[in-house]
Amino acid sequence: YATGKNGDANKGKGSSGIGFAEMGGFFADHGLGDGSKMVLFIDTSGSMNAVSHEVNNYVSARFKKSVTSHIKGCAINSLNCPVLTAFRNQKFRKERDQYFFICDLHDSVTNSGIRELRRILTDTEHPKTLHVISFGYSPTLSLLNLVQETGGTITVTSK
Repeated sequence: YATGKNGDANKGKGSSGIGFAEMGGFFADHGLGDGSKMVLFIDTSGSMNAVSHEVNNYVSARFKKSVTSHIKGCAINSLNCPVLTAFRNQKFRKERDQYFFICDLHDSVTNSGIRELRRILTDTEHPKTLHVISFGYSPTLSLLNLVQETGGTITVTSK
């Protein structure tokens, strides 16, 4: 499975199956410091119950100045779906250009949803870089292409 800019395969599991070692390496690789440039979008739906709280604690303890948006689900399938609404609400934070979508990619993704997400990320004076950490499924080709277009990366690990 190809991910990110360099095409490296990136799968892993932690002792609880959460893959925190990989997640820590993932964030460290991006030189995020205190998190002042990052916005986290964390899927808190039922399929992510096993990890969303732990992921939130992990990230907030390490990146004190990050902004977090909790989303019920990870569907990117309509103009007013919770994911696109959350991304739209953060778009105007010009100092924050690193977007991290932490989910399981369990929900539907449509081409129209990806087109709208692309517009949100790139149709601005301050374009955003999208990174995806999936605790479950691999991304659709359209989501993979969008992440690569923004210069971001994708990590797939297990719950």
